[in-house]
Amino acid sequence: MSKPIVNTGIWDVILDSNYSLLDAWIYLQLIPNIILLPLLVATFVFATNVRRHPTLINVCVTWILSGFFSLLLFFGNQHKIPADQVNPGLCIVQASLFQRPNRWSLAVLMMVFHLLNTLRLSGTPQTSRRTMLIMLVSPYALQCLFTVIALGMALHDPNRVNRARVQFYCSLGSIELSLFRIVLTLLLCAIILGMEARLAWLMFSRWRASRSAGLSLSLGLGLFVRVLLFGLFVFLGMIINFVPLIFPQSHIPDIYAATMGLVIFLIFGTQTVRQF
Repeated sequence: MSKPIVNTGIWDVILDSNYSLLDAWIYLQLIPNIILLPLLVATFVFATNVRRHPTLINVCVTWILSGFFSLLLFFGNQHKIPADQVNPGLCIVQASLFQRPNRWSLAVLMMVFHLLNTLRLSGTPQTSRRTMLIMLVSPYALQCLFTVIALGMALHDPNRVNRARVQFYCSLGSIELSLFRIVLTLLLCAIILGMEARLAWLMFSRWRASRSAGLSLSLGLGLFVRVLLFGLFVFLGMIINFVPLIFPQSHIPDIYAATMGLVIFLIFGTQTVRQF
């Protein structure tokens, strides 16, 4: 039996050639982002013996939203139908909302900034309500900006929105917007890596000084290791961001990004440091 083919005007895409990969991508989005992270956020918020800073909770929330937006076709039971049969309104909504990297990277930047201040000031920094509000709201403000731009472009030319380009989800065909998003994400990730390098050095210096004095480090060596692991994950993500420039139809960036929810859960959901 022949496989359904959709003519995109550029390529003839065999839609069901990657159904196994699509299923894997869906489970990577569904289990961590829709099930595990909400449970983790509820634990952070309601458990009396577990406290986490709002910036970490915000990172989890941004990725929960990312998972929800990425699965709109799945929730609408349209994830395995030919691209030309997908509801155009739902496709436009998903393409406009699914601006994942910028919102996530800015939320992580705020979290690392707080953690760096906590270590640098040897305790919990006194953050004003206004500053905290900016730290928490800025990822969603950036999300709204990209959503409004993408929605305007999609409504002006609906033909630019389709699922055949990526197959996992609906996307907007705009080189300018995609390039701007990639550059901004790389810039934010570079700042994150710089902060994490500074954070790692401060933690190592303090651990070495505490060891020489025969004292224990209050933040713990475990957090040091987690910061390094998360920094490595971000660094690899920066490299993988360049894959589409060489292989435009590669699914590697989407599969890698889909693991972020699980990585956040494993790194920060299992840590026992009470100061953060």
